[in-house]
Amino acid sequence: MKWGKSYDFVCPTKTQWNLRAKEKCPECKSCYACLLNITYKKYDEDCQSPDFAGLGGKFVFQPKNFNFAKCRAERYQPIPFETNGTTDCIFQKSSCSEEGQVVCKNMSVDEDVSCRCDHTKGYKFVSNTTNPCYCIQSKEDCSCFKLDNISEVGKQNIDISKWEVNNRKFVKTRRK
Repeated sequence: MKWGKSYDFVCPTKTQWNLRAKEKCPECKSCYACLLNITYKKYDEDCQSPDFAGLGGKFVFQPKNFNFAKCRAERYQPIPFETNGTTDCIFQKSSCSEEGQVVCKNMSVDEDVSCRCDHTKGYKFVSNTTNPCYCIQSKEDCSCFKLDNISEVGKQNIDISKWEVNNRKFVKTRRK
């Protein structure tokens, strides 16, 4: 008799989570956790007391205990991570890939990427944004348009070269 290949276990989807929790942890459904076991590089499930990880990260099993891990580069976690109902950081980062957009800042695991319009090629935001230099796609419209006459850029758009990042915000560079 031939045996078929085994499959890699995957955690239940959000809609199936409670069903699996009831089966695996009948005494305490909220104790069910399904997380990546970083020792074996496979998902594993267990019944432990629920826990919360801080912003910018998630929990993994190492080997059977909860251990904090930063979000993968393409994801972010702006709220505390819960072990019951989630296996990965909840949001996927924006890509800043629409016409005229370029990445402004992508250094955080607890917030989305910020985009800007490429003013060096004559692009400008379609609408006013919270910050005139950059925009966060998950919070507002970051669409860009190209000015017909590139000489108009200086008149209608802020010259980002005169600004610098200071404490996660753009501030005007001081002249000495």
